[in-house]
Formats: sequence, structure tokens, C-alpha cells
Amino acid sequence: MFNNYCLFAQAIHDTNRDEIVMYELLLRKFDGEKWVFPSNFFQSEELEERYPIFIDWLKLEIAKVLKKLDYAKVSLNINSNQLFYLETIKMFESLRVYKDLITIEITEDLLKIPFYKSHLTANELDAFLYGKLSHLKKMGYNIILDDVGCGINCLERTNYYLPLINGIKVSLKNFELSSMALFIEAWASYARQNNMHIILENVDQAASSRQLREMGLHLQQGFLLDEPALINQYVS
Repeated sequence: MFNNYCLFAQAIHDTNRDEIVMYELLLRKFDGEKWVFPSNFFQSEELEERYPIFIDWLKLEIAKVLKKLDYAKVSLNINSNQLFYLETIKMFESLRVYKDLITIEITEDLLKIPFYKSHLTANELDAFLYGKLSHLKKMGYNIILDDVGCGINCLERTNYYLPLINGIKVSLKNFELSSMALFIEAWASYARQNNMHIILENVDQAASSRQLREMGLHLQQGFLLDEPALINQYVS
């Protein structure tokens, strides 16, 4: 069922040390012509039926990727909708032997609440998701929030999850750094005050990368440094 799916990787660089610190794993689907991001996958009506099979596939792929990358550190995007499924937690339990290598990135995508959870109030829903992340944290996984300031990963949510998270990511996508500098500086100050790391993604211009380094933001990811690629291309 998932023969046309694959995990790509894009490196996260420490630009001060000129080294790769982690590879972000990215789900891709072959549409007959090229590999694309399956943007509606976690919002589809068929997800509940397909999800157990998907998780079995994903678990095996992660183990394969770690072996191919010689057990380098990786990060894996998890949509908050996936936390409603017990299979997600079970997958991380089975991968626990790799807990020191896997960082969980909680994406900014909006929630699609399953019918059987539709009775929950907003506060109860927050508590439910917090409990799932707390369980993953207790297993020993690092957790970061992706694209803070976008979607559901607002400042309020970041504050709520603060006891659980190790870092945040800020995206430059569709923005010029000059128009975002104060926004980025505010998040950088927030990260420093809370002893978290901050990663800047979608860094596509040399001038932006240089300015970020001058701001003390050396963990960067983007097309300037490298593009998402099949794992075999990274290995080669």
C-alpha cells in the first residue's frame, strides 16, 4: 500500500562548526512524475483505516534509515493528529532503543479531532495531547516544536508545552529576513531564557545565513545548505 512512499532527509547544520548535527526525515509520495509532500495525508477520511499499516511501514523505514545513516541523529515530523492513535505511541515504544538518536518534531498543522474525541473541551483536549507528549518525553525522546508562530504552534501553546520541549524551529519560508528580524530575535531570546536550542529553517540565501550567524543563530537548515534528498543520495 505504501510502495510509492519514501523518507527523504534534509540536514540540519551547525554553521559555526561546519558540521551536520541531525537529519530531518521527510515523508514523500511519488505522484507518477516526481516525489511530493502528501499534504492531505493526515487529514484524509481514510486515515483511521490505513494508519496501522502506515505506522508499521514507517517504523521499519526509520530503522532502515538509521542503519543507512550509520546511526546519525534524526528528527521525525509528527502531526498532532497522530497523537490520537495508540499506534503512534506503540511505534515510539518499539523504537525506544534509538531514543537518543530520534528527536520528535511536533508540526504546526491544524487539528482534525476524531469523532470519538469530539466531546472534549478545549482544555481537556490540550491536557490529552500534553499527556501523550509527556509519555514520549518519559521514554527519553527529545521533543521540539516546528514552525513556532505558525498554525497551532503559537506562543501560548509553546508556553504550555515548555516543560516537555527541548527546542523550537522558526521558518523563513515566504519571508525576507529583514521583515522577520525582530520576530526571530524575540523567539531566540525566549529559547535562551528557557535553555532551549533554536533552529532556523528555509534558509535559502547566503546573506540571510550570515545575518543569522551574526545574531548567534548558527543551527540552520535550507536549500542554501542542501536540498531534501533520498537517503541513498546522502549516503553516497
